[in-house]
Amino acid sequence: MKISGNYVSLNKKPAQYSKNTQNFIAGNNIANNKPSSVKGYPDNLVYFPNVSFGIGKYSKKNFDGDYVSYILNTYDFPSTVKSLLDEAMSSKEKADEFISAVTKNPKQSADISTALNKKLGGTENFLEWYYAKDGYVKRYEDYLKSKYISASTPADLLKIQPNWGYWAIERKIAQKQGYSQRQQDDLMSRGEINFEFGKLPEAFVDKLTFSQLISEIKALPFNPQNVIISCYYGKKYNVTQLPGGDLSAKNIYKITDSKSGKSFILKIDRFYPEDIVKENSENPYDSRIIKEGKHTRGDSVYLNACIDYYLQLNGCHKTADLLYYNFSQNAAIYEYIEDNANSQNKSSLSPQIKTNKEFSELNDFGIFLNDVGQTTNYKKDKDGKLRIIDIGHAEYIDLLKPGARLLTIELNNLCGFSIKNALAALNTGAIKKMRK
Repeated sequence: MKISGNYVSLNKKPAQYSKNTQNFIAGNNIANNKPSSVKGYPDNLVYFPNVSFGIGKYSKKNFDGDYVSYILNTYDFPSTVKSLLDEAMSSKEKADEFISAVTKNPKQSADISTALNKKLGGTENFLEWYYAKDGYVKRYEDYLKSKYISASTPADLLKIQPNWGYWAIERKIAQKQGYSQRQQDDLMSRGEINFEFGKLPEAFVDKLTFSQLISEIKALPFNPQNVIISCYYGKKYNVTQLPGGDLSAKNIYKITDSKSGKSFILKIDRFYPEDIVKENSENPYDSRIIKEGKHTRGDSVYLNACIDYYLQLNGCHKTADLLYYNFSQNAAIYEYIEDNANSQNKSSLSPQIKTNKEFSELNDFGIFLNDVGQTTNYKKDKDGKLRIIDIGHAEYIDLLKPGARLLTIELNNLCGFSIKNALAALNTGAIKKMRK
């Protein structure tokens, strides 16, 4: 059925109207581009100028297996789109193929999600498909569990998404080392499983020297400035504490290798209460509970490292590069970015909309800045590019990667009302309708 310039039925059998040389069909509103000349018709209409419905290259009957192109370009009726998507969710094999296609390029996630919402006929219809018994959320959980099983390193997991619970990576490492389920539980409860990602810079020689440096820094009084620490192999480091981390209990230091003069940023915990509990409690799980709260709270050293490494693995370098993270030390080493051209101009950026606009490339990968201190969290690097030096209380929003129970978490935020909450609140009407 060819219709040129029309309003389309999204859920009902088309009922055509004719007015002002246009054809219109009653439906649900998913667009705001209704011509101003059209009056007397309900607001729940969708306007598509000069398109063909149910025919053409991107119609279901001509579907060639390219899910992304179909979703982005089809003008099939929503009922037809839903039938194709239901078929894609009908088995694990088909669902895995669909999910692999739509999540292949993280930068396309927002466009694909928006198109799915539109082509299915609006938020209410999308949510019903998304949260169906064997809908997208359930199928993605199964898909991610399969990816988890096949992963060999933390990088394999963090390339997919950044919001892994640390226990998931701990267990993956313990499994790889050949421990039984019971041994895994015991070692994890006592904090004896370590993992790392990135590569330790040569300036720190080896893990033993790095561990010694961390121990010496922990023993320093608060806010050391230009303190020289001597380590193994005659290594010396100049240590200066920098401001930041007040809502996350992390300390940030500038570390300069005395021999090469090269500087780095080091993030470590401000407190280690789990170690005190571990020494004084008969129940090893007491220490683990404290540790869990520390690592999963907003702006933690662990979550900062996961987000930054996820961005790097996907080719985004708008934040300072994470060079190395060590879980046992809960310490992260970053590149040090000099403050070129006095880039911290507080009038140029403000949380949260303006900051996300300035760093919109992060949004392309599902990362949204939410730190009220973000006005001072960026610098210009040596190439004059503006970059975030501390990701802070960031959000991760990707409808196509909802995660999996017991493996991933929702990123925490201690900086007040978040962008994620604001976006969810805009769709409460659709959620209420879905409940009826």
